[in-house]
Amino acid sequence: GVDEQDLSARAWIAGLGVKCVTGAKVGHLSRSAFPYPVNFEHLEFNQLAMVRTIFEEPTVSVLEQYFKPFPEVVEQWLDQTDFSTFREKVQSRRRMSDEEFFRRFVPKAPSSSHKSPWNRCKAWIEQRFT
Repeated sequence: GVDEQDLSARAWIAGLGVKCVTGAKVGHLSRSAFPYPVNFEHLEFNQLAMVRTIFEEPTVSVLEQYFKPFPEVVEQWLDQTDFSTFREKVQSRRRMSDEEFFRRFVPKAPSSSHKSPWNRCKAWIEQRFT
């Protein structure tokens, strides 16, 4: 899960952008069930992998607070996974800061008293979900 969000966010921070092609025709394989097990923990891990590779370290620290407590198996997978090579590659292509990213995609996030991106992000999340 989270393929579209991951690819889109990586494209934006690399300065490429994303287009919505409303006239595109897309086929989709429809099935009543996945031919493999899909659990909440898989989705949670994928979201955390995306956060850990795309965002700057201070932003990662703030965002991860809202996923805690991690399910035990997710904690194990995170401990066993080395994101460093992929993260380096993603970060080396960065052309947009987290501040710019959140300003563009979360324009109503607090900005005046929360100048740093992670403070803006944290304040916005707290406003919406607490």
